[in-house]
Amino acid sequence: MLNAVWASLAIFFTTYLTYRDTEIGIWEFGTIMNTAMVVVVNVQLAMVSKNITWLNGLVLVGSVLAMFVFMFVFAVVPTELYYVAFVTVSDCRYWFIVLLASWLALFPQLVGQYLWQNELSGPLDRLRAKERTEHETRHDKERFQNAVAREPLPMATIDQSEKKKEVYGAEYPAYSRTPSALMSVPITLSSTSLASNGGV
Repeated sequence: MLNAVWASLAIFFTTYLTYRDTEIGIWEFGTIMNTAMVVVVNVQLAMVSKNITWLNGLVLVGSVLAMFVFMFVFAVVPTELYYVAFVTVSDCRYWFIVLLASWLALFPQLVGQYLWQNELSGPLDRLRAKERTEHETRHDKERFQNAVAREPLPMATIDQSEKKKEVYGAEYPAYSRTPSALMSVPITLSSTSLASNGGV
């Protein structure tokens, strides 16, 4: 609750103090605040997310991009917002306010999250975080190994296996991904293969 109040005050007063002695209209003022608000909300969502996948990143970045798309769409519609976005975005102060207001709004949360994770947390909390990280790393490794195991066999490996079957006989084991499978199948040399290779 306090974090939301602080973010609102930071965005509003940063915009207000920057345009205090200018003739900015209410629609330009609201466009700037809306942009900063969308940026802050999406960054906060990223900060509280346990894991950032490609889908999470796509949604977060897509939210910001969608805001700009709709802002420019409404700018070409003959309403009160007509051409407001183009005029507002062309001013360098717009980008300065968005960056500064976003940083001020997120600063307390950044500091609080750092202190909680590094200074205020006890040994048990740090141990749990370490075990959780190790579990996630092990889980990712297992997923990667399972994905590799499902890959199709290379044609070059299959061709080599077939050639060795012709030389050493039909008992030559087929291609296996595990060395134990190769060791468990006996390899015998037929008399035909010995004769074809000049004998022993």
